[in-house]
Amino acid sequence: MEKTEVTNDQFALFLYAIGYVTTAEKNPDWNDLKKELPPDTPKPDDSILRAGSLVFIPLKGPVKLNGYENRWKWEPEAIWKHPKGPNSPIEGKGDHLVVHISWYDA
Repeated sequence: MEKTEVTNDQFALFLYAIGYVTTAEKNPDWNDLKKELPPDTPKPDDSILRAGSLVFIPLKGPVKLNGYENRWKWEPEAIWKHPKGPNSPIEGKGDHLVVHISWYDA
């Protein structure tokens, strides 16, 4: 990971300069995923193995703290230029920190 923050504008310049596609923009490969999972983990339905990322869910009021599902939701097509999903642009947010990048993207 970088030692400094990276904005959406900076990340866009990098991507466009080299033609890179981020992890969140690619459909997951089950054969790669299962290498990192416990043996005998069942394959998810293909409808779930889609490009996307986890999106934070701001909730009103108390939440259970013993599970990520209370605060995060898998959102297909949530990528750096659509941070909350396909209908959420980053126009006007060029100076915001880039989100939905992986270790491999950094």
